[in-house]
Amino acid sequence: MPDIDPSRLAKLCEMMASPHDGEALTAARKANELIRGAGLTWTDIVMGSNNERPSQGGRSREHYETDPDVLWEKFEASHPGQAAWILRHSDSFDFARSLRDSVLKWGRLTPKQAAAVERGIARERAWA
Repeated sequence: MPDIDPSRLAKLCEMMASPHDGEALTAARKANELIRGAGLTWTDIVMGSNNERPSQGGRSREHYETDPDVLWEKFEASHPGQAAWILRHSDSFDFARSLRDSVLKWGRLTPKQAAAVERGIARERAWA
């Protein structure tokens, strides 16, 4: 897998803000070629994996965990309160089921989903 030169990618991204449409489009396409040529996606570049990046500047897709059981175990270890809330409610609420499915697919919740779970946890504490 070819290396990604972070300074080159940064320069191309800066050029995407050019007021000249042709220059901005060319920069975007060159940046995309650089990323795709390394076997990565924009999601890989932007989201990363806990900011753990090998020296070549990216991770290929085959290095990501895909086993739902492992993803859930990692989520449960790092977010025990959220995991417990999701499990408690996943039999009765479609929303909780969709959260569980999100973790099983992506290994995490979005910030918006996590905030919703935290609000649910806070409500339960207030009722107790």
